[in-house]
Amino acid sequence: MLRSGREFGNEFRYRAAPLELAAGDASKAPRLEGDYLSLDLVQVAAGLGARACRATTAAELRDALSATRGHPGPVVIVVPVIPHADLPGAGVWWDVAPAEVSTMAVTDGLRAEYESDSKEQRWFG
Repeated sequence: MLRSGREFGNEFRYRAAPLELAAGDASKAPRLEGDYLSLDLVQVAAGLGARACRATTAAELRDALSATRGHPGPVVIVVPVIPHADLPGAGVWWDVAPAEVSTMAVTDGLRAEYESDSKEQRWFG
């Protein structure tokens, strides 16, 4: 959200009003701004063939990492977090580019910031 000015398909929410695409302009469809969907991501991951578990404390996360470290297939560890928590910066830069073309002023500003920041990006590979 910090790089695009809004969520980018990463929130699972209900629509605030019914979706009626046949009735008119799809761009005016109600946004996904309702309550969060209740998804059991552990069950979803397991259903896709991953070894999956949930960790809600630091100790559970350490245990899950230890228990799954040698697993030969995909592993998903679900860690519930507080949505939209503004945490202090970690001094790292995640290369998620905002749109180059946008009609939103906030996106244009974020793109300019991205272009400036990318000049200082260092590759560790």
